[in-house]
Amino acid sequence: MKTFKKKRLKVAYFALSETFGSSHAGFTHTYNIVKALSRYVDIKLFIRGKGKPKTKFDVFCVSLPSLKIENPLKYLKSICVILRETKEVDVIHERFHINPVDLLFVRNKKYVLEVNDPAPILYRGIKGKIYRRLISLKFKRADVLITQTETLKKILSRFYRKKIYVVPNGVDMEFFRNNKNRFDVRKRFGIDKKKKIVTFVGSFREWHGVQDIPKIAKEVNKKFKNVVFLLVGSGPLFDEVRKQKTKNMILTGPLPYEDIPAVLYQSDILIAPFNTKRFKHLEKYGFFWCPVKLYEYRVTGKPIISYDCPEIRKIVGSQGYLAKPRNLNEFIALLCECLRKCEKRAKKINVKELSWDERAKKIVEIYKKVME
Repeated sequence: MKTFKKKRLKVAYFALSETFGSSHAGFTHTYNIVKALSRYVDIKLFIRGKGKPKTKFDVFCVSLPSLKIENPLKYLKSICVILRETKEVDVIHERFHINPVDLLFVRNKKYVLEVNDPAPILYRGIKGKIYRRLISLKFKRADVLITQTETLKKILSRFYRKKIYVVPNGVDMEFFRNNKNRFDVRKRFGIDKKKKIVTFVGSFREWHGVQDIPKIAKEVNKKFKNVVFLLVGSGPLFDEVRKQKTKNMILTGPLPYEDIPAVLYQSDILIAPFNTKRFKHLEKYGFFWCPVKLYEYRVTGKPIISYDCPEIRKIVGSQGYLAKPRNLNEFIALLCECLRKCEKRAKKINVKELSWDERAKKIVEIYKKVME
């Protein structure tokens, strides 16, 4: 068992809605930020899962009570582990989830609450009343909030009057560069060397806009016969997209995370056709997410086709070809324009700007301010 080093801040990071090893972006964020934080503080991660994962920091896979009625004895061991392992920590840093069980372990510790969605406005009816009450308990106890975008900060400030810090997502630059030649993408998926590769990586869910890609591929094929669309990932819409698949589309299904850098680096253009049409909160308050995949796209230096929302624009910078939100025809036109130009050299990226390490440094400064 690792022990805390002297003279370093001691932190417990709760990610009790995430599962260790999951392909979900929530775990990607959790793992990378805790890994980066471990360079500057003594940190223990508490997360769902099994066994004892091999990492450079302490990980405790725990199972805690949910809102469902279950046998409480099932969770006794995990509760005892958390109480024991958090006894000497200075700061409890929670990646927000609605279940108030985390408050059992905060006690007299400093409590940093990381809120990456507009939780207070997401729910309606009786469920909404219950959830908002639980959320208010955490907000009342939290010493500060951390969120990922200025748009989210603006929403959350309606419900939380103390300090809110914005710390965006990031990317593990070393990991991506070390794995960019892990395999030959063209050889693996049977793509001719003369074809340009347009790639989507992400969850097959509606707000990701993956359902629009068959139409995009069909329209592009009318002008460019040398283009193949590579779709990496899975999710609820996978079968729907597969049924509409055009001849110039390849669906790989989910890939190991270690394969993603090779896919992105060896593509020509990267697309993120976010579709907020059926998400009234995104329409009303603006695009408030901070997608991890946009940082992963950006690290390659390749052109990125997406929509011109303020938070997206901030992330993709000069690499972005951005259409008016929900204007699929303009999205297609920009993609075609980019295919005509198809820059031979990728843009040089500011490593420091995008790294998880920079995000960790900012969070450590927040810890220090909380401890003052």
